[in-house]
Amino acid sequence: MNSISVSLESVDAGDGTRYDSIQISIDGLRLQEVVRDYELPLALREGHADIAGGYLGLDSAVCDHRAFFGEVDRDYGDESDKTALMKCACGCPGCWPLVARITVTDNSVIWSEFEQPHRGPEAAAGHWDYCDFGPFEFDLEDYTREFAKIKPKAQQAAP
Repeated sequence: MNSISVSLESVDAGDGTRYDSIQISIDGLRLQEVVRDYELPLALREGHADIAGGYLGLDSAVCDHRAFFGEVDRDYGDESDKTALMKCACGCPGCWPLVARITVTDNSVIWSEFEQPHRGPEAAAGHWDYCDFGPFEFDLEDYTREFAKIKPKAQQAAP
């Protein structure tokens, strides 16, 4: 099983305001860094190395915590029942999200089928294939404990 840690980090929203960004680490490495390493060859292929890993953590005040338990939040998810784990570095939801399928079992949570929706099979810039990225499987109790640390007060009753 993989380990997960979750925290909040104050980041600039791009308009002079700040928000609490959900920061996720898997096996001790920040998710942004792990994804950047994977995406770099794909971004280099199209001549835009700067877009590899170009993500920010989701805004904890508007991201429904239940999305991390497989309940797709349409503001941050997509039509294929995947959930955005991070959003574009520009700050706009849906602009450049990293999405994955989240499956909750009796004992674990599995992140699989990662995708950059703007680099699908029909993308003019070319397909970014994530078949060798993940899946990541987390112990359900550890996962729940980590996400409980960052839940907004309004969502404290959710899993």
